[in-house]
Amino acid sequence: MSPAWPAVEDFVLNLGAVTLPSNHHSASIATPTAGRRPKQIQLRMFRRYGPTAVAPGLKRLSVAVGARSDSSSGPPLEDLREADMSTSMQQAPSCVTSSGCGDDAMPDYFYGLHFDVVYRALYIFFQTFGGHFPSLNNQVLAGHVRSRQASKFLISSILALEARFCPADMFQSTTDSDSEPGYERRAGARFLKAAKEQLMCLLVVPAPDVVAGLIVLSLAEFGSNGGEGGLWMFSGMAIRMAQDLGLHRSDATDLDPQAAFYDHAPLGLQGIRVPTDEQSALHQQKSRLVMFWPAFTLDVYVSLLMGRPPTIRRAEIEVPLPTADDMKPVHLDFDGSHKMCHIIFPAMARSMYIFSEAVELFNLNKGAEYICSLEEIENLEKKVAQCYHGLDASLIFSTDTYKKSSSDGHAGLFLMLHLYFYTFVALLSTRGYRSLIVHERSKRSAQVACQKILQTLAIAEAVDDKGYTATPFLAYSIFVAACTLLEDMALDTEGAGDFITTADFADIDFLSQKLREISRFFHSVNATSDAIRVKRRGRGPDSGNGREDKEDAESHCVLELQDKGIINRYTTPSTSD
Repeated sequence: MSPAWPAVEDFVLNLGAVTLPSNHHSASIATPTAGRRPKQIQLRMFRRYGPTAVAPGLKRLSVAVGARSDSSSGPPLEDLREADMSTSMQQAPSCVTSSGCGDDAMPDYFYGLHFDVVYRALYIFFQTFGGHFPSLNNQVLAGHVRSRQASKFLISSILALEARFCPADMFQSTTDSDSEPGYERRAGARFLKAAKEQLMCLLVVPAPDVVAGLIVLSLAEFGSNGGEGGLWMFSGMAIRMAQDLGLHRSDATDLDPQAAFYDHAPLGLQGIRVPTDEQSALHQQKSRLVMFWPAFTLDVYVSLLMGRPPTIRRAEIEVPLPTADDMKPVHLDFDGSHKMCHIIFPAMARSMYIFSEAVELFNLNKGAEYICSLEEIENLEKKVAQCYHGLDASLIFSTDTYKKSSSDGHAGLFLMLHLYFYTFVALLSTRGYRSLIVHERSKRSAQVACQKILQTLAIAEAVDDKGYTATPFLAYSIFVAACTLLEDMALDTEGAGDFITTADFADIDFLSQKLREISRFFHSVNATSDAIRVKRRGRGPDSGNGREDKEDAESHCVLELQDKGIINRYTTPSTSD
Protein backbone atom coordinates (compact mmCIF):
# COMPACT_ATOMS: atom_id res chain seq x y z
CA MET A 1 0.00 0.00 0.00
CA SER A 2 1.42 3.37 -0.99
CA PRO A 3 2.18 5.70 1.92
CA ALA A 4 0.06 8.80 2.32
CA TRP A 5 1.89 12.02 1.57
CA PRO A 6 0.95 14.88 3.90
CA ALA A 7 0.51 18.33 2.49
CA VAL A 8 3.04 21.05 3.20
CA GLU A 9 1.62 23.80 5.34
CA ASP A 10 4.27 25.65 7.29
CA PHE A 11 7.70 24.74 5.88
CA VAL A 12 7.92 27.60 3.39
CA LEU A 13 11.20 29.00 2.10
CA ASN A 14 11.62 31.27 -0.90
CA LEU A 15 13.99 32.17 -3.67
CA GLY A 16 12.79 35.76 -3.86
CA ALA A 17 16.19 37.21 -3.08
CA VAL A 18 17.92 35.17 -5.76
CA THR A 19 19.01 37.01 -8.88
CA LEU A 20 19.85 35.40 -12.16
CA PRO A 21 23.53 35.23 -13.19
CA SER A 22 23.22 38.18 -15.56
CA ASN A 23 22.46 40.48 -12.67
CA HIS A 24 23.86 39.01 -9.48
CA HIS A 25 25.82 41.84 -7.87
CA SER A 26 25.26 41.89 -4.14
CA ALA A 27 23.78 45.37 -4.31
CA SER A 28 20.95 44.07 -6.45
CA ILE A 29 19.95 41.30 -4.07
CA ALA A 30 16.58 42.08 -2.63
CA THR A 31 16.16 42.47 1.09
CA PRO A 32 12.68 41.45 2.20
CA THR A 33 10.76 43.86 4.34
CA ALA A 34 11.75 43.22 7.92
CA GLY A 35 8.83 42.47 10.16
CA ARG A 36 8.71 41.49 13.77
CA ARG A 37 9.35 37.78 14.00
CA PRO A 38 6.58 35.87 15.78
CA LYS A 39 7.37 34.45 19.16
CA GLN A 40 7.03 30.95 17.77
CA ILE A 41 6.97 29.57 14.24
CA GLN A 42 6.25 26.06 13.08
CA LEU A 43 8.33 24.22 10.48
CA ARG A 44 7.12 21.11 8.72
CA MET A 45 9.95 18.66 8.01
CA PHE A 46 9.76 15.06 6.83
CA ARG A 47 11.69 11.83 7.17
CA ARG A 48 11.19 8.77 4.97
CA TYR A 49 10.66 5.24 6.28
CA GLY A 50 10.77 2.09 4.14
CA PRO A 51 8.43 -0.92 3.89
CA THR A 52 9.72 -2.71 7.01
CA ALA A 53 9.47 0.35 9.25
CA VAL A 54 6.83 0.55 11.97
CA ALA A 55 5.14 3.39 10.09
CA PRO A 56 6.20 3.28 6.40
CA GLY A 57 6.13 6.40 4.26
CA LEU A 58 6.82 9.99 5.21
CA LYS A 59 6.80 10.94 8.87
CA ARG A 60 5.94 14.56 9.52
CA LEU A 61 8.34 16.30 11.90
CA SER A 62 6.98 19.34 13.69
CA VAL A 63 9.78 21.70 14.65
CA ALA A 64 8.89 24.66 16.85
CA VAL A 65 11.31 27.59 16.80
CA GLY A 66 10.84 30.21 19.49
CA ALA A 67 12.58 33.58 19.60
CA ARG A 68 13.98 35.01 22.79
CA SER A 69 13.57 38.64 23.68
CA ASP A 70 15.28 41.16 21.43
CA SER A 71 17.23 42.68 24.31
CA SER A 72 20.30 40.71 23.42
CA SER A 73 22.58 42.43 20.95
CA GLY A 74 23.77 39.13 19.55
CA PRO A 75 27.11 37.33 19.71
CA PRO A 76 30.45 39.03 19.08
CA LEU A 77 31.79 38.93 15.55
CA GLU A 78 34.21 36.12 16.19
CA ASP A 79 31.70 33.94 18.04
CA LEU A 80 29.87 31.56 15.69
CA ARG A 81 29.25 28.85 18.24
CA GLU A 82 25.84 27.30 18.59
CA ALA A 83 25.82 27.83 22.36
CA ASP A 84 22.55 29.72 22.02
CA MET A 85 20.81 26.64 20.60
CA SER A 86 19.06 24.07 22.72
CA THR A 87 17.24 20.97 21.55
CA SER A 88 14.55 19.11 23.45
CA MET A 89 13.85 15.62 22.17
CA GLN A 90 10.25 14.74 22.93
CA GLN A 91 7.86 12.23 21.50
CA ALA A 92 5.99 14.97 19.64
CA PRO A 93 7.11 17.34 18.45
CA SER A 94 10.83 18.17 18.41
CA CYS A 95 11.43 21.61 19.83
CA VAL A 96 14.31 23.86 18.86
CA THR A 97 14.70 27.17 20.62
CA SER A 98 16.95 29.79 19.07
CA SER A 99 18.00 33.28 19.88
CA GLY A 100 17.54 36.01 17.35
CA CYS A 101 21.32 36.21 16.92
CA GLY A 102 21.11 39.98 16.77
CA ASP A 103 20.00 40.06 13.14
CA ASP A 104 17.64 42.99 13.67
CA ALA A 105 20.27 44.89 15.67
CA MET A 106 22.93 44.26 12.99
CA PRO A 107 21.10 44.36 9.64
CA ASP A 108 24.30 44.08 7.59
CA TYR A 109 25.58 41.00 9.39
CA PHE A 110 24.92 37.31 8.95
CA TYR A 111 25.48 35.51 12.27
CA GLY A 112 28.25 37.90 13.23
CA LEU A 113 29.95 38.19 9.83
CA HIS A 114 29.43 41.20 7.61
CA PHE A 115 27.56 40.45 4.42
CA ASP A 116 30.51 41.63 2.32
CA VAL A 117 32.77 39.08 4.02
CA VAL A 118 30.27 36.28 3.44
CA TYR A 119 29.77 37.24 -0.22
CA ARG A 120 33.53 37.35 -0.77
CA ALA A 121 33.94 34.00 0.97
CA LEU A 122 31.24 32.45 -1.21
CA TYR A 123 32.93 33.78 -4.34
CA ILE A 124 36.26 32.23 -3.31
CA PHE A 125 34.52 28.98 -2.41
CA PHE A 126 32.88 28.60 -5.81
CA GLN A 127 36.03 29.63 -7.66
CA THR A 128 37.98 27.00 -5.74
CA PHE A 129 35.52 24.16 -5.12
CA GLY A 130 32.54 24.94 -7.34
CA GLY A 131 32.85 21.82 -9.46
CA HIS A 132 32.78 19.48 -6.47
CA PHE A 133 29.45 20.83 -5.19
CA PRO A 134 27.27 21.19 -8.30
CA SER A 135 23.97 21.38 -6.44
CA LEU A 136 25.08 24.60 -4.73
CA ASN A 137 24.79 27.91 -6.54
CA ASN A 138 26.52 31.15 -5.65
CA GLN A 139 23.55 33.34 -6.57
CA VAL A 140 21.12 31.19 -4.60
CA LEU A 141 23.32 31.12 -1.50
CA ALA A 142 24.01 34.85 -1.68
CA GLY A 143 20.28 35.50 -1.93
CA HIS A 144 19.59 33.23 1.02
CA VAL A 145 22.25 35.03 3.06
CA ARG A 146 20.72 38.42 2.29
CA SER A 147 17.21 37.21 3.16
CA ARG A 148 18.53 35.34 6.22
CA GLN A 149 17.32 32.02 4.87
CA ALA A 150 20.77 30.50 4.44
CA SER A 151 21.56 27.54 6.66
CA LYS A 152 24.02 28.56 9.35
CA PHE A 153 25.38 25.01 9.32
CA LEU A 154 25.94 25.07 5.56
CA ILE A 155 27.65 28.47 5.65
CA SER A 156 29.83 27.41 8.61
CA SER A 157 30.86 24.26 6.73
CA ILE A 158 31.72 26.29 3.63
CA LEU A 159 33.80 28.74 5.67
CA ALA A 160 35.54 25.88 7.46
CA LEU A 161 36.64 24.43 4.11
CA GLU A 162 37.54 27.50 2.12
CA ALA A 163 39.03 29.70 4.87
CA ARG A 164 42.40 28.02 4.29
CA PHE A 165 42.35 29.41 0.73
CA CYS A 166 41.42 32.94 1.84
CA PRO A 167 43.75 35.81 2.83
CA ALA A 168 44.70 35.60 6.49
CA ASP A 169 43.18 39.00 7.28
CA MET A 170 39.80 38.23 5.73
CA PHE A 171 38.23 37.18 9.02
CA GLN A 172 38.85 39.81 11.64
CA SER A 173 39.41 37.54 14.62
CA THR A 174 42.43 35.73 13.18
CA THR A 175 45.93 36.89 14.05
CA ASP A 176 47.73 34.32 11.93
CA SER A 177 49.81 35.34 8.96
CA ASP A 178 49.38 33.36 5.76
CA SER A 179 53.17 33.04 5.68
CA GLU A 180 53.31 31.19 9.02
CA PRO A 181 53.84 27.41 8.82
CA GLY A 182 50.61 25.48 9.16
CA TYR A 183 48.41 28.55 8.64
CA GLU A 184 46.34 26.76 6.00
CA ARG A 185 45.44 23.94 8.40
CA ARG A 186 44.53 26.31 11.25
CA ALA A 187 42.43 28.62 9.11
CA GLY A 188 38.78 27.87 9.49
CA ALA A 189 39.17 25.90 12.73
CA ARG A 190 36.57 28.00 14.52
CA PHE A 191 34.10 27.55 11.67
CA LEU A 192 34.76 23.81 11.69
CA LYS A 193 34.02 23.68 15.42
CA ALA A 194 30.86 25.73 14.92
CA ALA A 195 29.63 23.49 12.10
CA LYS A 196 30.09 20.36 14.21
CA GLU A 197 28.18 21.91 17.10
CA GLN A 198 25.37 23.11 14.82
CA LEU A 199 25.10 19.67 13.23
CA MET A 200 23.95 18.00 16.44
CA CYS A 201 20.51 19.63 16.47
CA LEU A 202 20.12 19.19 12.70
CA LEU A 203 20.41 15.41 12.65
CA VAL A 204 16.69 15.25 13.44
CA VAL A 205 15.92 17.66 10.58
CA PRO A 206 16.62 15.94 7.25
CA ALA A 207 16.87 18.68 4.65
CA PRO A 208 18.83 19.26 1.42
CA ASP A 209 20.90 22.00 3.07
CA VAL A 210 22.00 19.55 5.76
CA VAL A 211 23.05 17.00 3.13
CA ALA A 212 25.02 19.67 1.27
CA GLY A 213 26.61 20.86 4.50
CA LEU A 214 27.64 17.31 5.43
CA ILE A 215 29.36 16.84 2.07
CA VAL A 216 31.27 20.11 2.50
CA LEU A 217 32.05 19.30 6.14
CA SER A 218 33.57 15.96 5.08
CA LEU A 219 36.26 17.73 3.09
CA ALA A 220 36.78 20.37 5.76
CA GLU A 221 37.34 17.69 8.40
CA PHE A 222 39.74 15.85 6.08
CA GLY A 223 41.97 18.90 6.32
CA SER A 224 42.35 18.70 10.09
CA ASN A 225 44.47 16.43 12.25
CA GLY A 226 43.11 12.91 12.17
CA GLY A 227 40.41 14.07 9.78
CA GLU A 228 40.24 10.80 7.87
CA GLY A 229 37.70 9.54 10.40
CA GLY A 230 35.60 12.65 9.94
CA LEU A 231 35.74 12.17 6.19
CA TRP A 232 34.06 8.78 6.29
CA MET A 233 31.76 9.69 9.17
CA PHE A 234 30.28 12.84 7.64
CA SER A 235 30.17 11.38 4.13
CA GLY A 236 28.30 8.40 5.59
CA MET A 237 25.81 10.74 7.23
CA ALA A 238 25.39 12.56 3.91
CA ILE A 239 24.62 9.45 1.88
CA ARG A 240 22.19 8.13 4.50
CA MET A 241 20.35 11.42 4.83
CA ALA A 242 20.19 11.62 1.03
CA GLN A 243 18.46 8.25 1.12
CA ASP A 244 16.07 9.49 3.82
CA LEU A 245 15.17 12.36 1.53
CA GLY A 246 14.69 9.94 -1.36
CA LEU A 247 17.30 11.68 -3.49
CA HIS A 248 18.29 8.31 -4.96
CA ARG A 249 14.74 7.57 -6.14
CA SER A 250 13.31 8.39 -9.54
CA ASP A 251 10.19 10.43 -10.16
CA ALA A 252 8.52 7.31 -11.53
CA THR A 253 8.60 5.49 -8.18
CA ASP A 254 8.64 8.43 -5.78
CA LEU A 255 5.19 9.83 -5.11
CA ASP A 256 5.20 13.56 -5.79
CA PRO A 257 8.88 14.04 -4.81
CA GLN A 258 8.52 17.82 -4.64
CA ALA A 259 5.70 17.75 -2.10
CA ALA A 260 7.78 17.78 1.06
CA PHE A 261 11.00 19.43 -0.07
CA TYR A 262 9.98 22.38 -2.19
CA ASP A 263 10.83 26.05 -1.61
CA HIS A 264 7.92 28.18 -2.81
CA ALA A 265 9.22 31.10 -4.84
CA PRO A 266 7.39 34.44 -4.53
CA LEU A 267 6.58 36.73 -7.42
CA GLY A 268 9.51 38.61 -8.94
CA LEU A 269 10.30 41.98 -7.41
CA GLN A 270 10.00 45.03 -9.64
CA GLY A 271 13.27 46.10 -11.22
CA ILE A 272 15.13 42.96 -10.19
CA ARG A 273 15.47 39.96 -12.46
CA VAL A 274 14.59 36.96 -10.32
CA PRO A 275 13.56 33.45 -11.34
CA THR A 276 9.92 33.00 -12.21
CA ASP A 277 7.89 30.45 -10.29
CA GLU A 278 8.35 28.01 -13.16
CA GLN A 279 12.11 28.60 -13.34
CA SER A 280 12.43 28.30 -9.57
CA ALA A 281 10.54 25.01 -9.57
CA LEU A 282 12.76 23.67 -12.36
CA HIS A 283 15.88 24.84 -10.52
CA GLN A 284 14.83 23.02 -7.36
CA GLN A 285 13.80 19.87 -9.19
CA LYS A 286 17.15 19.60 -10.97
CA SER A 287 19.14 20.61 -7.88
CA ARG A 288 17.44 17.78 -6.03
CA LEU A 289 18.40 15.36 -8.80
CA VAL A 290 21.99 16.58 -8.90
CA MET A 291 22.45 16.63 -5.10
CA PHE A 292 22.52 12.85 -4.80
CA TRP A 293 25.53 12.44 -7.07
CA PRO A 294 28.13 14.47 -5.09
CA ALA A 295 27.19 12.37 -2.04
CA PHE A 296 27.57 9.20 -4.11
CA THR A 297 30.87 10.36 -5.65
CA LEU A 298 32.28 11.21 -2.23
CA ASP A 299 31.23 7.82 -0.88
CA VAL A 300 32.97 6.00 -3.75
CA TYR A 301 36.17 7.93 -3.04
CA VAL A 302 35.98 7.21 0.69
CA SER A 303 35.32 3.53 -0.04
CA LEU A 304 38.37 3.45 -2.30
CA LEU A 305 40.48 5.14 0.37
CA MET A 306 39.25 2.92 3.21
CA GLY A 307 39.28 -0.32 1.19
CA ARG A 308 35.60 -1.28 1.45
CA PRO A 309 32.63 -1.61 -0.92
CA PRO A 310 30.60 1.56 -1.50
CA THR A 311 27.88 2.28 1.05
CA ILE A 312 25.05 2.42 -1.47
CA ARG A 313 24.98 -0.20 -4.20
CA ARG A 314 24.21 0.59 -7.81
CA ALA A 315 21.07 -1.56 -7.73
CA GLU A 316 19.56 0.79 -5.14
CA ILE A 317 19.99 3.87 -7.32
CA GLU A 318 16.91 4.76 -9.35
CA VAL A 319 17.60 8.40 -10.08
CA PRO A 320 19.09 8.94 -13.54
CA LEU A 321 22.60 10.20 -14.08
CA PRO A 322 22.63 13.99 -14.50
CA THR A 323 22.93 15.54 -17.95
CA ALA A 324 24.03 18.91 -19.28
CA ASP A 325 20.34 19.78 -19.69
CA ASP A 326 19.87 19.15 -15.96
CA MET A 327 22.84 21.33 -15.02
CA LYS A 328 21.65 24.45 -16.86
CA PRO A 329 18.69 25.21 -14.54
CA VAL A 330 20.82 24.23 -11.53
CA HIS A 331 23.13 27.07 -12.54
CA LEU A 332 20.09 29.32 -13.15
CA ASP A 333 21.05 29.37 -16.81
CA PHE A 334 17.87 29.29 -18.87
CA ASP A 335 19.31 30.70 -22.09
CA GLY A 336 21.85 29.71 -24.69
CA SER A 337 23.72 26.51 -25.40
CA HIS A 338 25.61 24.13 -23.14
CA LYS A 339 28.81 25.38 -21.56
CA MET A 340 31.80 23.48 -20.27
CA CYS A 341 30.62 23.91 -16.67
CA HIS A 342 27.36 22.14 -17.57
CA ILE A 343 29.17 19.09 -18.95
CA ILE A 344 31.98 18.33 -16.47
CA PHE A 345 29.98 17.04 -13.52
CA PRO A 346 27.66 14.74 -15.53
CA ALA A 347 30.78 13.18 -17.04
CA MET A 348 32.34 12.78 -13.59
CA ALA A 349 29.18 11.25 -12.12
CA ARG A 350 28.96 8.76 -14.99
CA SER A 351 32.63 7.82 -14.50
CA MET A 352 32.30 7.37 -10.74
CA TYR A 353 29.23 5.20 -11.26
CA ILE A 354 31.39 2.81 -13.31
CA PHE A 355 34.35 3.13 -10.94
CA SER A 356 32.08 2.12 -8.05
CA GLU A 357 31.73 -1.29 -9.68
CA ALA A 358 35.51 -1.66 -9.65
CA VAL A 359 35.77 -0.48 -6.03
CA GLU A 360 33.18 -3.07 -5.03
CA LEU A 361 35.00 -5.81 -6.95
CA PHE A 362 38.39 -4.93 -5.46
CA ASN A 363 37.06 -4.90 -1.90
CA LEU A 364 34.83 -7.99 -1.87
CA ASN A 365 35.31 -9.83 1.41
CA LYS A 366 36.33 -13.17 -0.09
CA GLY A 367 39.58 -13.69 1.75
CA ALA A 368 43.10 -12.45 1.20
CA GLU A 369 43.79 -15.05 -1.49
CA TYR A 370 40.86 -13.99 -3.70
CA ILE A 371 41.91 -12.78 -7.14
CA CYS A 372 39.56 -11.02 -9.55
CA SER A 373 38.83 -13.11 -12.62
CA LEU A 374 40.30 -11.98 -15.91
CA GLU A 375 36.79 -11.82 -17.40
CA GLU A 376 35.62 -9.40 -14.71
CA ILE A 377 38.70 -7.23 -15.18
CA GLU A 378 38.36 -7.10 -18.96
CA ASN A 379 34.66 -6.26 -18.72
CA LEU A 380 35.41 -3.33 -16.41
CA GLU A 381 38.29 -2.17 -18.60
CA LYS A 382 35.92 -1.95 -21.56
CA LYS A 383 33.35 0.03 -19.56
CA VAL A 384 35.96 2.47 -18.27
CA ALA A 385 37.48 2.96 -21.73
CA GLN A 386 34.09 3.47 -23.41
CA CYS A 387 33.09 6.03 -20.80
CA TYR A 388 36.31 8.00 -21.21
CA HIS A 389 36.41 7.89 -24.98
CA GLY A 390 32.80 9.06 -25.05
CA LEU A 391 33.66 12.38 -23.41
CA ASP A 392 32.53 15.54 -25.13
CA ALA A 393 35.25 17.16 -27.25
CA SER A 394 35.32 20.15 -24.90
CA LEU A 395 36.42 17.86 -22.06
CA ILE A 396 39.52 16.45 -23.74
CA PHE A 397 42.44 17.42 -21.52
CA SER A 398 44.79 20.09 -22.82
CA THR A 399 46.35 23.27 -21.51
CA ASP A 400 43.52 25.32 -23.03
CA THR A 401 40.68 23.20 -21.67
CA TYR A 402 42.30 23.14 -18.24
CA LYS A 403 42.56 26.93 -18.29
CA LYS A 404 38.88 27.10 -19.23
CA SER A 405 37.87 24.79 -16.40
CA SER A 406 39.95 26.86 -13.99
CA SER A 407 38.25 30.09 -15.05
CA ASP A 408 34.87 28.44 -14.32
CA GLY A 409 35.97 27.24 -10.87
CA HIS A 410 35.97 23.60 -12.02
CA ALA A 411 39.73 22.92 -12.26
CA GLY A 412 39.72 20.34 -9.47
CA LEU A 413 36.81 18.38 -10.90
CA PHE A 414 38.34 18.52 -14.39
CA LEU A 415 41.61 17.10 -13.08
CA MET A 416 39.76 14.42 -11.15
CA LEU A 417 37.82 13.40 -14.25
CA HIS A 418 41.04 12.60 -16.10
CA LEU A 419 43.31 11.41 -13.29
CA TYR A 420 40.73 8.95 -12.01
CA PHE A 421 40.44 7.41 -15.46
CA TYR A 422 44.20 6.81 -15.48
CA THR A 423 44.05 5.63 -11.86
CA PHE A 424 41.52 2.92 -12.62
CA VAL A 425 43.34 1.93 -15.80
CA ALA A 426 46.40 1.32 -13.63
CA LEU A 427 44.43 -0.49 -10.92
CA LEU A 428 42.64 -2.76 -13.38
CA SER A 429 45.80 -3.42 -15.36
CA THR A 430 47.88 -4.44 -12.36
CA ARG A 431 45.15 -6.80 -11.18
CA GLY A 432 44.99 -8.24 -14.68
CA TYR A 433 48.62 -9.20 -14.87
CA ARG A 434 48.85 -10.30 -11.24
CA SER A 435 46.19 -12.94 -11.78
CA LEU A 436 48.11 -14.60 -14.64
CA ILE A 437 51.63 -14.85 -15.93
CA VAL A 438 52.99 -11.33 -16.30
CA HIS A 439 50.88 -9.81 -19.05
CA GLU A 440 52.90 -7.31 -21.09
CA ARG A 441 49.88 -5.50 -22.45
CA SER A 442 48.44 -4.87 -19.01
CA LYS A 443 51.82 -3.87 -17.65
CA ARG A 444 52.27 -1.40 -20.48
CA SER A 445 48.79 0.06 -19.88
CA ALA A 446 49.64 0.69 -16.23
CA GLN A 447 52.92 2.38 -17.17
CA VAL A 448 51.23 4.64 -19.73
CA ALA A 449 48.52 5.56 -17.22
CA CYS A 450 51.17 6.58 -14.67
CA GLN A 451 52.97 8.74 -17.21
CA LYS A 452 49.66 10.40 -18.09
CA ILE A 453 49.11 11.22 -14.42
CA LEU A 454 52.57 12.81 -14.30
CA GLN A 455 52.00 14.83 -17.47
CA THR A 456 48.56 16.02 -16.38
CA LEU A 457 49.85 17.18 -13.00
CA ALA A 458 52.76 18.98 -14.66
CA ILE A 459 50.34 20.96 -16.84
CA ALA A 460 48.16 21.74 -13.83
CA GLU A 461 51.19 22.95 -11.89
CA ALA A 462 52.13 25.33 -14.69
CA VAL A 463 48.61 26.74 -15.15
CA ASP A 464 46.82 26.69 -11.78
CA ASP A 465 47.98 24.53 -8.89
CA LYS A 466 44.73 25.14 -7.03
CA GLY A 467 43.16 22.46 -9.21
CA TYR A 468 45.00 19.78 -7.25
CA THR A 469 45.77 21.55 -3.96
CA ALA A 470 42.00 22.00 -3.44
CA THR A 471 41.18 18.41 -4.45
CA PRO A 472 42.36 15.90 -1.84
CA PHE A 473 40.76 13.07 -3.83
CA LEU A 474 43.74 13.26 -6.20
CA ALA A 475 46.06 11.98 -3.48
CA TYR A 476 44.92 8.46 -4.30
CA SER A 477 45.79 8.91 -7.98
CA ILE A 478 49.24 10.11 -6.98
CA PHE A 479 49.62 7.13 -4.66
CA VAL A 480 48.69 4.64 -7.39
CA ALA A 481 51.11 6.25 -9.86
CA ALA A 482 53.99 6.25 -7.37
CA CYS A 483 53.38 2.65 -6.28
CA THR A 484 53.17 1.42 -9.86
CA LEU A 485 56.45 3.14 -10.72
CA LEU A 486 58.14 1.67 -7.64
CA GLU A 487 56.91 -1.83 -8.44
CA ASP A 488 58.17 -1.53 -12.01
CA MET A 489 61.54 -0.38 -10.70
CA ALA A 490 61.71 -3.42 -8.42
CA LEU A 491 60.92 -5.77 -11.33
CA ASP A 492 63.41 -4.10 -13.69
CA THR A 493 66.29 -3.59 -11.26
CA GLU A 494 68.62 -6.04 -12.98
CA GLY A 495 68.32 -4.60 -16.46
CA ALA A 496 67.92 -0.91 -15.67
CA GLY A 497 70.74 1.55 -15.99
CA ASP A 498 71.54 4.35 -13.58
CA PHE A 499 69.92 6.93 -15.88
CA ILE A 500 66.57 5.10 -15.95
CA THR A 501 66.61 4.62 -12.19
CA THR A 502 67.40 8.29 -11.62
CA ALA A 503 64.57 9.37 -13.94
CA ASP A 504 62.09 7.11 -12.16
CA PHE A 505 63.06 8.49 -8.77
CA ALA A 506 62.68 12.01 -10.15
CA ASP A 507 59.11 11.16 -11.12
CA ILE A 508 58.41 9.82 -7.65
CA ASP A 509 59.95 12.95 -6.12
CA PHE A 510 57.61 15.05 -8.27
CA LEU A 511 54.58 13.07 -7.14
CA SER A 512 55.65 13.30 -3.50
CA GLN A 513 56.03 17.05 -3.87
CA LYS A 514 52.44 17.32 -5.15
CA LEU A 515 51.26 15.42 -2.09
CA ARG A 516 53.14 17.81 0.18
CA GLU A 517 51.46 20.74 -1.54
CA ILE A 518 48.02 19.18 -1.05
CA SER A 519 48.81 18.36 2.58
CA ARG A 520 49.26 22.06 3.33
CA PHE A 521 45.50 22.34 3.00
CA PHE A 522 44.40 18.77 3.78
CA HIS A 523 46.48 17.47 6.65
CA SER A 524 45.33 13.86 6.45
CA VAL A 525 46.98 13.48 3.04
CA ASN A 526 50.23 13.11 4.99
CA ALA A 527 49.29 9.48 5.61
CA THR A 528 49.53 8.88 1.85
CA SER A 529 52.95 10.54 1.74
CA ASP A 530 54.10 8.27 4.56
CA ALA A 531 52.92 5.16 2.71
CA ILE A 532 54.88 6.14 -0.40
CA ARG A 533 57.99 6.87 1.65
CA VAL A 534 57.83 3.44 3.27
CA LYS A 535 57.38 1.73 -0.10
CA ARG A 536 60.26 3.73 -1.52
CA ARG A 537 62.56 2.26 1.12
CA GLY A 538 61.65 -1.15 -0.26
CA ARG A 539 59.36 -2.19 2.56
CA GLY A 540 55.62 -2.43 2.01
CA PRO A 541 53.20 -1.64 4.83
CA ASP A 542 52.88 -5.34 5.69
CA SER A 543 56.53 -6.37 5.52
CA GLY A 544 58.21 -4.33 8.22
CA ASN A 545 57.72 -4.46 11.96
CA GLY A 546 60.49 -2.11 12.99
CA ARG A 547 60.05 0.90 15.18
CA GLU A 548 60.83 3.23 12.28
CA ASP A 549 57.83 1.94 10.31
CA LYS A 550 55.54 2.38 13.30
CA GLU A 551 56.68 5.96 13.74
CA ASP A 552 55.98 6.64 10.06
CA ALA A 553 52.44 5.30 10.46
CA GLU A 554 51.72 7.31 13.60
CA SER A 555 53.61 10.55 13.11
CA HIS A 556 50.66 12.49 11.67
CA CYS A 557 47.81 10.98 13.72
CA VAL A 558 47.65 13.60 16.48
CA LEU A 559 44.23 14.05 18.05
CA GLU A 560 42.74 16.03 20.89
CA LEU A 561 40.92 13.35 22.87
CA GLN A 562 39.00 14.18 26.04
CA ASP A 563 37.51 10.76 26.82
CA LYS A 564 39.57 9.64 29.83
CA GLY A 565 38.09 6.16 29.79
CA ILE A 566 39.22 5.54 26.22
CA ILE A 567 42.64 6.99 27.03
CA ASN A 568 43.08 4.81 30.12
CA ARG A 569 41.89 1.67 28.38
CA TYR A 570 43.87 1.88 25.16
CA THR A 571 47.06 3.71 26.10
CA THR A 572 50.06 1.68 24.93
CA PRO A 573 52.65 1.24 27.69
CA SER A 574 55.92 2.91 26.86
CA THR A 575 58.83 0.58 26.21
CA SER A 576 62.48 1.32 26.67
CA ASP A 577 64.98 0.69 23.91
